Amino acid sequence: MALKLHGYRKLNFTKHDSPYWPERYLSWSRDFVCIPSQPCCNIANPHFQENLTDYCIRVSTSQLYTQYNDTPIYDNTTFELVGYTALLPTTLKYSHRFRDLSNSFDLIQHAFSNMGDGAWYTTEWTLMSVWFDLLRSMISDCRQSLILSFSVVTILALFHLKLKSPVAIVTICCIVVSTVGCVVALGWVIGVLEAVILVLVVGLSFDFTLHYGASVPNFGCAKHRVCLAARKSAVPVTLAALSSIVAGASMLVAETHAFYQVYFVLVSDEFEMTEFLKQNLIKEEEK
Repeated sequence: MALKLHGYRKLNFTKHDSPYWPERYLSWSRDFVCIPSQPCCNIANPHFQENLTDYCIRVSTSQLYTQYNDTPIYDNTTFELVGYTALLPTTLKYSHRFRDLSNSFDLIQHAFSNMGDGAWYTTEWTLMSVWFDLLRSMISDCRQSLILSFSVVTILALFHLKLKSPVAIVTICCIVVSTVGCVVALGWVIGVLEAVILVLVVGLSFDFTLHYGASVPNFGCAKHRVCLAARKSAVPVTLAALSSIVAGASMLVAETHAFYQVYFVLVSDEFEMTEFLKQNLIKEEEK
């Protein structure tokens, strides 16, 4: 333990110059003067016995200072040594952004991967770990939701749109890619907020595209087919847009995480891109 703690103090992102209690205990033990017929606490002395370790630790506590962030832990009932706790300050700066937190946690995970069984580490501020776990789960869930959503969209498009399904799938992919490009161009960091947006984008783009594609007649010139499809899909698309407005209305007054941006994306970006892009793709298909 002392050797590992010494190595942790030498990491390039840690900031703890003074030795920890296990290191100081070993130094104290080596300087301990053993007296015949009395317990010997010098680990370098041939008369030292392992079963005296607990006794020697108790003796050392009267000479070695301990504190809440560098101290052995004793059982309140049996008074046996059950563990040890230490606080290791670092030079890492906290950030609410997932990218920065992820880099910090990856660095910590790599540095403390050799702690062994029965030992673990955690942040002093527990909410930091909770926040990071939330961000990580949101990103992971967003990725899984996108894959599942695209799979379901592809299957339904093949059943309902048949030959038009490739156009619909390309449209939906373009919408998602365009949305990611928009949020990146606006300077947003792909995180919790954008993960929610991307999941909603897939559902909304599929909703608009499916209604539009299913309304396109099989015969007629390109212009009349587009006009007829627009009229037939006007009601379901309008209802979908209205539901998006109602769902996003509560986000207009939100301050945390700027959820009003979700409202902006739901109401304007997806609806406009879907309508215009779909028409262009249908015209290109007719040509």
